[in-house]
Amino acid sequence: VTEGKQDLEKALSLSQRLQKDSAALQAWMSHTETQLKEKINTGDMPADIEAEITWANGVLKESERKKGDLSVVMENSAALQALVEGSEAQLEDQLFELNEDWERVHTLIEDWLSAVL
Repeated sequence: VTEGKQDLEKALSLSQRLQKDSAALQAWMSHTETQLKEKINTGDMPADIEAEITWANGVLKESERKKGDLSVVMENSAALQALVEGSEAQLEDQLFELNEDWERVHTLIEDWLSAVL
C-alpha cells in the first residue's frame, strides 16, 4: 500500500510538472512564432539590420535552450508512462505536437536570420 501511494504521489508530481513545463514551452513557441510571422509578413526589411540580427541570434539561442526544456519534458513523460498504465498514447501525442511546434519555430527563426543576413 505504501509503495502504491508513493507511486501515485510521484505520478501526480510528474503530471503536474509535465503540464506546467509543456504549457510554458507552448506559450514561448506560440509567442515567438507570432513575432516571427509578423516580421516575415511585413515584407520589408527592418531599418536596423544589426539590431535584427542580434535579436534573431538571441531568439535562436533561446530556442536551443527550449530544446533542452523539451528534452526534460520528454524524460518526465517517459517516467510518467512507466508509472501510469495506458497513458502512452496521450502523452506521445502531446510530445509529438511539442516537437513539431519546436521544429516549426526553430525553422522560422533560422529562415528569418538567413533573410536578414
